[in-house]
Amino acid sequence: SPIFLVLKKLSTISRLIWKKALKKQLIISMPFKDPSFHSGTLISSLRSKIKICFTSIDVEHDRGEGERKFSVVENLEKILSIFKKHGITATLFVTGQVLERYSETVKEWSKEFEIVCHSFTHRFWNTLSFEERKKELEDYTALYQRIFQTMPRGFRAPSHIIDDEGLKLLEEKGFLYDSSIVPHYPPFKKYRGFKGRAPLLP
Repeated sequence: SPIFLVLKKLSTISRLIWKKALKKQLIISMPFKDPSFHSGTLISSLRSKIKICFTSIDVEHDRGEGERKFSVVENLEKILSIFKKHGITATLFVTGQVLERYSETVKEWSKEFEIVCHSFTHRFWNTLSFEERKKELEDYTALYQRIFQTMPRGFRAPSHIIDDEGLKLLEEKGFLYDSSIVPHYPPFKKYRGFKGRAPLLP
């Protein structure tokens, strides 16, 4: 169909652009630390011609009802091995449940990638009370400190749902940056994220 041909052509063009950028060493990957950018967003710096790709992955349980499964954890190494091969760094936003069940695996990831907080249970923050949010963070940081002997630096709320109260709580708990605020949202989905003014600093 005409639509298929257009999509196929766009895909080919994208691959050619990416290969050309890699060849010229214009792509720089680094841990995701700026709350004003979404994971995997390719931006052009206004101050230079260097393109910067901020790469991050949310590591959580599979979607669906019933017993929780974690196939993403078991298959993530396939992606991370590609990152390692090409010297790409990334930030992994890991839930407490993943960290608790797969602590040795996450410790191995931490040798190459930044490991930070994606809440403990992955319950959406608009369904939690202040005390429940606080407990999520306290349980996570206690587990993280037990494994890594340090505090997690960053946080991303499940489904990017956060508000001013949540941001203040993160600051009180010692987090250095938040990555919940995104500049765009999937089409045809009701926006549930941050509705205030985006912070200028992490």
